[in-house]
Amino acid sequence: MVADDITPEKATSLLAEQGGRLAVLSAEGGIFATVAGRYSSTPNMDVFLKGHAGDMLRVDRQGRTEHVDHAALTLGLAVQPEIITDIAGMPGFRGKGLLGRLLYALPESNIGRRRINLPAPPAEVVSRYDTQLQNLVNALYDWDDPARLQLTPEADAELLALETRTEPRLHPETGDLGHLADWAGKYIGAVARIAGLLHLAADVDNGWRTPIGADTMRAAIRLGEYFTAHAVAAFDAMGSNPDQHAARDVHAWIERTKPERFTVRQLFSKLPRSTFPKVADLEAPLDLLEQHGWIRRLPDPERTGPGRRPSPTYLVHPDLCGTGAQPPSTPPETADPSNRSTGHVRSPVKTATRSKEMLTLAEVCAEIKISRSTFYEWRAKGCAPKCYKIDNGEIRVSRDDLNQWWSERRDAA
Repeated sequence: MVADDITPEKATSLLAEQGGRLAVLSAEGGIFATVAGRYSSTPNMDVFLKGHAGDMLRVDRQGRTEHVDHAALTLGLAVQPEIITDIAGMPGFRGKGLLGRLLYALPESNIGRRRINLPAPPAEVVSRYDTQLQNLVNALYDWDDPARLQLTPEADAELLALETRTEPRLHPETGDLGHLADWAGKYIGAVARIAGLLHLAADVDNGWRTPIGADTMRAAIRLGEYFTAHAVAAFDAMGSNPDQHAARDVHAWIERTKPERFTVRQLFSKLPRSTFPKVADLEAPLDLLEQHGWIRRLPDPERTGPGRRPSPTYLVHPDLCGTGAQPPSTPPETADPSNRSTGHVRSPVKTATRSKEMLTLAEVCAEIKISRSTFYEWRAKGCAPKCYKIDNGEIRVSRDDLNQWWSERRDAA
């Protein structure tokens, strides 16, 4: 069913009426507010927790009892990115495991770059998709017992290898997915389910009679890598704040345009008004970037007469504006405090950025010239530098680990 705002009670009733199977599709995130207790004083998420893996669901109400032996609830939600940030603060969502049961996709916005008036898909593709989907539903709808799909020995070996590679990544201190144990702990099961769906979609009539092959399992693992990278990005967004998002927007503009210096007025004129309606909205993100050593504010010049106060001017770190980038394996040179030609002096923050033992994710991405999304994809595939999660949820990379990682990649090339 399509529902913009379905209550947990209604979902439970529909599950009982429809034999324990229900799909809820929505283009809005109102369902999260409802689950959190919009119409009641307490969150009610049992139906969504137990509907994830076919658990038994029983609800006793005044005058009515509803019982579902194997609840199977599917959620398909297309929400704005802000909803991802908001749901992390809703009571019980992460502690009870709701956020760990979802697969996330955070595609990059293509607003302003969309292709207009695209041709319709070929009629034969639309017809085949519609036919295959209807056949799949009709073939499985009347089953009283769930179909038990088997794996070939080769597919089972692929899944076991994935589980072996994933387990160390869940370590709370050294694993790159340790901070996502609630989600990553269900990762192997999600890949197995994806493999089952791919298998049935490829052979609607007889898929339930044949085992899942190695090629199908490898395809499911590739999809799992995609969802892992996006889960890391989603949980990162949940733990961040608006100032961090704004700082990333400013950082992206600097990285794109590579100015050696800029004024606040110049920056404000280049950024979207939808994100920064007022010049004052730049104060917090600029301060955050200065704390991390990416920029440094110059002293304001003395006023010599009437008129508007000059706009504050910031210098950009050489590694960000492209005038001083060096590979991490090369010890970076320290700026000379007496060098007035560039205007860059050695500040405590900047010195820490270049030589400190632990680096932020932004610093790592700037040094190896990749985007955050690429870093997350590398982490999902296990080929990124070793990461650590600190108490506030932010990622750190050891300078020694980064140098070793860079050296290994250089030698491999």
